[in-house]
Amino acid sequence: MRHRPGTLSATAGKILIAAACLMAAAGVAAQQFDEGLNLSAGRHRFERPAALSVSPTGEQIAISDPTLGRIGVVDYRGRPLWSVGDQVNLDQPLAVCFLPDNELLFSLASSHLILKISRDNPTVLDTVTDLDAWFRKDQHADGIIAARDGRYLVLDKSGGRILRFDKDWKFVDIPIKSGSGKGRTLAPTALSVLPDGRMVVTDRKNYPAQMFGPDGSVLFNFGWNTPAEERGWEAVAVAIDSRQVIWIADETNDMFRLFDAAGTQVSTVPFPSPLFRPIALTGTIDNRMLVIDDRGEAVYYTLQ
Repeated sequence: MRHRPGTLSATAGKILIAAACLMAAAGVAAQQFDEGLNLSAGRHRFERPAALSVSPTGEQIAISDPTLGRIGVVDYRGRPLWSVGDQVNLDQPLAVCFLPDNELLFSLASSHLILKISRDNPTVLDTVTDLDAWFRKDQHADGIIAARDGRYLVLDKSGGRILRFDKDWKFVDIPIKSGSGKGRTLAPTALSVLPDGRMVVTDRKNYPAQMFGPDGSVLFNFGWNTPAEERGWEAVAVAIDSRQVIWIADETNDMFRLFDAAGTQVSTVPFPSPLFRPIALTGTIDNRMLVIDDRGEAVYYTLQ
């Protein structure tokens, strides 16, 4: 299915790129400093980002902005490269997923479609699947991940579950189902996948973060060895850095919790102030962690 170009009226927005040093010792606060990069000018601007995705090479990062109706692509240092939405109407793009060859998968808040667009042909949207074709109830793609086995994982926040599709976007199964208690997700907020296929899901209303096997079997919840860390906080974002340290954004306590792959907390890093609310983060090829918040600001943390 093809969608024809439309128009877009953009409003002013901004994304500020800053940086911070992260010490390896547990509990050491980050020191933030401004790199002087500001993407508020021209068409490569952001107002209220919703999601980000790093390219397979790690050199490009796509950021969706429902308010402006566009997806902007920057390099790993934050410099603008290209965008989608200037020549075609994107009605509130949400999830975004980078594919090889400068292709992007994304979803829209107004539909149940998952679409694809390329840098070489930024005015033509291809439909890869319609979630309504597979499910009786409304399903939305709030997160999309291209797994290493060629299949795709879709995070459905309202349904509280993870959906799996094959390489041709045919529905396979629901590896993680909705519910309370261990092994279920009640109000999932983000999904990240380790190189070996294990999945980390963050949650607002159940265990803040759980590790699942590639088949969806629950392995453990993060903070399992410290009861005070198992519950009582809400996790809103997750990513894995180049050391396979797992970063989880704890919105309740305004800090990132850093865990090893066994689920043991090894460090904490306070959110930048004031009023920084992270909604997505990803590792970069130059050994940093990029975090964006819902006001169109961003912070880099340098790993040491």
